[in-house]
Amino acid sequence: MTERDSPSQVNEAAADAVRDAARGGAPDRYLSALLAPRAVRGDLVALAAFSAEINRIASQVREPHLGEIRVQWWRDALDAGSRGEKSGHPVADAFVETIKRHDLPTSRLEGYFDAHVHRLYGDPPADDAHLALELDLIEGTLFVLAAQILGVQTTAEDPAIVHHAAQAYGLACIGLGLPQSLARGRIPLPPSMIDENGGGAPDDWRRAIKALTVLAGKHLAHVTAAYSAEPRAIRTALLPVALVEPYLRALSRPGHDPAHDIAEIAPLTRTWRLAKTHVAGRL
Repeated sequence: MTERDSPSQVNEAAADAVRDAARGGAPDRYLSALLAPRAVRGDLVALAAFSAEINRIASQVREPHLGEIRVQWWRDALDAGSRGEKSGHPVADAFVETIKRHDLPTSRLEGYFDAHVHRLYGDPPADDAHLALELDLIEGTLFVLAAQILGVQTTAEDPAIVHHAAQAYGLACIGLGLPQSLARGRIPLPPSMIDENGGGAPDDWRRAIKALTVLAGKHLAHVTAAYSAEPRAIRTALLPVALVEPYLRALSRPGHDPAHDIAEIAPLTRTWRLAKTHVAGRL
């Protein structure tokens, strides 16, 4: 802070940095947060920004152990924050305040961090069960924390809809990010989804993407069937799932090369789908 900067200006700059991180790195969760009640909107944006910063590590480093060091920095920053220490990183400090305000279970974040560390390395998930666990630890954790910010009480076991949401949304995100994963030397899918004989990386990834879209569609069907009956807080927490169907369509377009082409949807489509689902209360 300079002599000309007032505390309010510093706070505003930090809030802008959090919003920018969320908007740029986790647009689905950021836009979903803007549809939430005003009282928790900032905390959901902080959660989105946190997820964006962790996701960004893989694209910032070439050596996995350097990425692991960065993940450890986040572990340490959150731990220090629980003792009242500031990291100086606007997203980390904002997320620490969110954790404190809503008494979020930091134990959930251990598995979340571990799963991200595993993703830094080139080894694919060993099998379907390991992939499902990875998605539950990453996307499922974010959905659960969003629900708790929105007032859902912690339970010993996550609702089934959270598992299916994590699988559907996580699989769609893997498909969208396939070119980047392959460029970093990581195969993000298990052998069973890649090659009929369980072999290595194929020359043509269309079969793998077909298997991915079929599996994601099955999980999405479970979410769709249960979504409207869930409390509003759960529906709001799971809003990003509204984008799975257009994402899968983009991945399945004729002529799309999933290993090289970036599958995208129009920004207005993203905003419209989220707003429509929020208002209608159904997928």
